[in-house]
Amino acid sequence: AMVGVIPFIALIVPNIITMLKCDNLRGNLFETALFGANFVLISYLLSRIIMAPFEMPVIVTAVIIRSVIFVLMLSRTNASA
Repeated sequence: AMVGVIPFIALIVPNIITMLKCDNLRGNLFETALFGANFVLISYLLSRIIMAPFEMPVIVTAVIIRSVIFVLMLSRTNASA
């Protein structure tokens, strides 16, 4: 088991929730936990579906998804600045 996915999820998920909702950490705590758990679950399911008879590591799919989200977040902040 590898732990590489967890730190980046902990960095990007609160920022996504803050962008979607207001900047209230206590109010967004439940949504952040729920979104983080769903992100890991979706990454896991995609890693099993992409290469059907085999299983791709969850880290690979999570890296692809989170890098796309990170680029979108950067482009959104640069467009508004």
